[in-house]
Amino acid sequence: MFLQDFFDYLGNLHVGSFTRSSRARMTVDFDADDTGGIALDVAPTRAGAGRKAGIKLGGYTLTQDLLGDGTLNFGILDSTGAVVINFSAAQLVAKFNLAVNTPANVHQDIDTTLVSTAALSETVAVGAPAIAAKLALVVARANALKAWAATHIASLGTSAVDGYHLALSATSGDTLAAIPAATNEATSITLATGLFTWLGAHADEAGAHFHDDTVANAATVTDSTPADMEATCVCLNELLVLFKAHAARGISAT
Repeated sequence: MFLQDFFDYLGNLHVGSFTRSSRARMTVDFDADDTGGIALDVAPTRAGAGRKAGIKLGGYTLTQDLLGDGTLNFGILDSTGAVVINFSAAQLVAKFNLAVNTPANVHQDIDTTLVSTAALSETVAVGAPAIAAKLALVVARANALKAWAATHIASLGTSAVDGYHLALSATSGDTLAAIPAATNEATSITLATGLFTWLGAHADEAGAHFHDDTVANAATVTDSTPADMEATCVCLNELLVLFKAHAARGISAT
């Protein structure tokens, strides 16, 4: 489809071409003879077929695809295609500074990994099949929380990369790695106990967070040294709540 260029009697409106091809372009240019004209350009203007639309203001382009790779990245390009302002990068710098200067922000970003994880049933298992099934869930949950913790502490937040921690410390990782994986009731108990101890130490680990998590550091569970599978299940559920709360102490906007 093609639309002939059109000017009103003052020459103030120019409607350019529009096609349905993969490199389609639609241009509306107010005052076509003025380099300060405005154009909406949906044609790829640099390498990358996924180039998103931009609004041209004179020699500049305001775009949501600053890098020309189809990703959501807001900014302004000059007439040569060079980046003038990278809004996404500037926003991340602002987010980092907000984390540094706001005591409530334990992390730079919110860790949402555990949000959809539901608590285990605390109904007492009766009979060998039910006990075995519940033990399998307890073992899996204990190992999953340990895996989450390992991933969580490995995330670094900077003015250039969004993440959780101000600095990475080997202390948390070493402490966590030293706790054996859960394979049965006994090792599940050991892991649950170790995870509770780890959280308290990690929460106020020197330099790790933008600000210490005093709430998590002072948190308690009903039984931090459970004696059986049922008590371990309760402990893991309470740890899940504490982990979610710790993970949520960050800045949600990016």
